[in-house]
Amino acid sequence: MAAESTGSNLTKKALAFETMTLRDDERKFRPLDVLPGIGPVAKERLAKIGFTTLAHVIGQFLLFSCDRELMNAWLKEHVELQDRHITSTVDALASWCDRNL
Repeated sequence: MAAESTGSNLTKKALAFETMTLRDDERKFRPLDVLPGIGPVAKERLAKIGFTTLAHVIGQFLLFSCDRELMNAWLKEHVELQDRHITSTVDALASWCDRNL
């Protein structure tokens, strides 16, 4: 039951993320934890390597020319995300880029 709830929350988060802008209503860049697959631990790991906003992670994905495999490898190596979180994160980034760029 808990797994279904978590999956449902992740789906809602992914849908909300796809239509999200990079900046909030106060024109500040959005935090990393709005990105599906990124929780408190991953947010902290990303901050340690200089990635503190959503724009930074989207920028990294763009530097990889939206290549999912390169982003998967980077998240695994530098952020030590688990495969299911990597999939959620990269799927969300790809959907966001397809919709907004």
